[in-house]
Amino acid sequence: MSGLSGHCLCGAVTYTVSAEPVMVVNCHCTHCQRQSGAAFSTNVVVPRDSLAVEGETLSEYVTTAEDEGKPTRRLFCSNCGSPVASLAEYLPEIAFVKSGTLDDTSVVKPGMDAWTSSAMSWVDFAHSERQQLERGRP
Repeated sequence: MSGLSGHCLCGAVTYTVSAEPVMVVNCHCTHCQRQSGAAFSTNVVVPRDSLAVEGETLSEYVTTAEDEGKPTRRLFCSNCGSPVASLAEYLPEIAFVKSGTLDDTSVVKPGMDAWTSSAMSWVDFAHSERQQLERGRP
C-alpha cells in the first residue's frame, strides 16, 4: 500500500504518503462525527513524517482531544470543505489520513473501531471482527 496519494473534492489540496500505513481505524469520537458529518471517520494511520500535504486552499481547524486535552490539527480544503488529515499532538509520530480522499480506496480495510463509547446507537459492533476501543487508547 506504499505510495498512497489523494486529494480533496475539488482537487486543490493534494497529498502523498511515502511509507506503509500503520493501520486503518474507524473513529467514532464526537469530533470525527462532526467533522465528517457521518457516524464515524475511517482513517488510514501513517507515520507523520511520511505525509506531505499541499495546496493553496489548505486550511486547518484546531480542536482539543477529548481525553488528553491536547490540540488536534484538522487539515481541510477551505474551497470545498473536504477534511484531508488530522494531526493529534498526543500522538506526534502519526497522522490520520481521511480514507475517502485517497486516489485508490480499494486498499482500505479497517481493523479497529475507536471511541465506541460515543458511537451512534444504531452502529452494531456485535458481529464485528475488528478490535474495539471504548476510548481513544487501550
